[in-house]
Amino acid sequence: MNNEIYFLKKQSVYFPKGEQDSADPMLLLTVLKNIESLGYTFSKPLIKRLLTLNEDELVISQIHLIDVIKKAVGSHVKYRPMYPNFPQQVIDASNAELFVNAMFHYLGDAFGVRILPKYRKAKRPELENEPKLKAIKLGTKKEFLSIFTNLLSSKIPVSETDKADIENFIAGYKNKIEKYIPEVIGLKENVGLLASLLKKHGLDYETFLKTHIKTATDMLRYIVGENDGDVSLKDKTQFKSITRKNRRLYIAILNNCGNIAEDMMRYREQWKRIGERLHPSEYQPANCTATNVTKAFNIVRNKTDFKSFNSKVEDAIQTKQVKGIVDLLKTRPGDFARKLDRVIRTVVRKQAVIDAFEEVATKVSSNVLLQLVTHFENRNDNDLRVVFPKGSVSKVYSIENDLPKIDDKYIYQIVGVCKDALISKYEQKEYMGAVYIDEKLKDYTVPFRLNSASKQLKTISRGSKISLPKGNTLRNFIYWKDGNDRTDIDLSVTFADKYFSHKDHVSYTELRNKYSVHSGDITSAPKGASEFIDIDIDKALGYGVRYVVVQVYAYTQQSYCDLPECFCGFMMREGSGKSGEIYSPKTVINKWDLASDSKTCIPVIFDLVERKMIWTDISMGSTSALMNLESHCETTQLMLRSMVNLKKPNLYDLFTLNAEARGTIVKTKGEADIVFSETSDIKPTDIDVIISDYI
Repeated sequence: MNNEIYFLKKQSVYFPKGEQDSADPMLLLTVLKNIESLGYTFSKPLIKRLLTLNEDELVISQIHLIDVIKKAVGSHVKYRPMYPNFPQQVIDASNAELFVNAMFHYLGDAFGVRILPKYRKAKRPELENEPKLKAIKLGTKKEFLSIFTNLLSSKIPVSETDKADIENFIAGYKNKIEKYIPEVIGLKENVGLLASLLKKHGLDYETFLKTHIKTATDMLRYIVGENDGDVSLKDKTQFKSITRKNRRLYIAILNNCGNIAEDMMRYREQWKRIGERLHPSEYQPANCTATNVTKAFNIVRNKTDFKSFNSKVEDAIQTKQVKGIVDLLKTRPGDFARKLDRVIRTVVRKQAVIDAFEEVATKVSSNVLLQLVTHFENRNDNDLRVVFPKGSVSKVYSIENDLPKIDDKYIYQIVGVCKDALISKYEQKEYMGAVYIDEKLKDYTVPFRLNSASKQLKTISRGSKISLPKGNTLRNFIYWKDGNDRTDIDLSVTFADKYFSHKDHVSYTELRNKYSVHSGDITSAPKGASEFIDIDIDKALGYGVRYVVVQVYAYTQQSYCDLPECFCGFMMREGSGKSGEIYSPKTVINKWDLASDSKTCIPVIFDLVERKMIWTDISMGSTSALMNLESHCETTQLMLRSMVNLKKPNLYDLFTLNAEARGTIVKTKGEADIVFSETSDIKPTDIDVIISDYI
């Protein structure tokens, strides 16, 4: 049982019931005190369970649990900012003092000597208005194991953290894991991932492959996973040699797949490399001209008499002949959905296209249908088109929306067709009974692609807008350790007005303004380093600031994934932020790891007027030689505008569609059998349940 996974996913832990009636209450009080220092407490059922443990079991449980929580909130490291009496020390310092300290530090790094100013740390007043403790629940083994099943049932790509959790389950349960694998695996990427993990841990991967591999692309994902590659197939993979036994197995499975050549041509270069290792002609039966596999590999190598499905569709679209277009696209409903906008705006007989799409809409995946609804509902109003490309790095591109308008009557029909198809699909799921849905869930986006998501204390999907708790000082923080060379990571913020225009910034070049202050620029971290930025919300609003864009730059050009440790987060403080330690785990609202293969990122944006955090978790491309805020002003402004105006399906609409299909919506929580809200039965952070049961 891995309580680290359980805590991060559900804020729950599980301990088997002990054999005695009561443990030493004083020992349990000591455990509670240690947990409370991190901002947590135990629920009553968890306290009762812990009281059944003997002393040794309780001590071991405490050590492990405290370690889990410390890592989750970032309390497992020592924070030593350049100015130990931040923020007041930086506010009071003269420009000359700040300049001299920075110059000595920079010159020291140039000569390989880390020079930091020496100040005595003053005693700090007690933390004002300590936040309410968060209760850790007593979970069940059944709920814990359902995480594994839910992740594999997902219809969207899971995160790198989720992949590690899946492997952890497999390693922990070995031969018992089979009964927790769902009959239907909702996403092909998970087929490749799971098969490669089963083989890695010495389990029956052959039967799994024969059962779940349906296309050549399924097999490609498995082979890529076997070679530690990206099963989303965006990145290139270095393929190792394949044993004779596995060559025979792979070719036999491929030979039973349909449209092998078509699938292989989508990833032609990768299949060419695999063909060099498979040697398919060696396994051709006697007196057989060519198997399906050898024919497909001949086409991959030589492109002999081959025209792809997409080429045929493009030819049909060029002729603008509706019958030819829809006859082709109806054979592949998913492609029909993705090309629907283009076809509608291209042809004259738009109604015929909509009618044809309606015939196959229920065969389109629900996540694509949900995105189509939002796309068409906002299509004619958006001034920007925001695109998140496929891959493991959280990049985003924004372009002006210059698409020709589509008549509203067609928009309404398409949206209606998609919603009807979704309801028809959801009707097949388990009945929900009376359902209450909190309107606050309109601010939470539906998670569609988690493979680029950062590991968070509280996992939410990109674009979600979360209300900030009470407090006037936002304290952002970062911690990192040097990689193989000196590593300089910079925490910066840009301030913008309601029109997204640049107002001011705080970074290593400007440590303070009238409403914000930086703890000092540290340019190397052999034993770890930290930086903080405080923002006085009321003062910032008084100067016309609405948006705060938090940015992290790797000035020395290392990717975050190459560092031993790098994470950031934010706290909320009462008053001016002078009370309590600079870092206090009790006040941490969220903390996330920076581990992507990138050097610049915008993890979060704050809307001070709405008092909301907008979770962005995006990496910015860079054409500048300098990795700093000043070199990315235009890009930052565009990213801000894009993320604030981003239109994505929200959880309120998702749960409403489910309730209309398989339940009854009620007006109060008291009437409900199931409640969807920020704090009850199904929460926005229950990502594994949402992606398994409701998309």
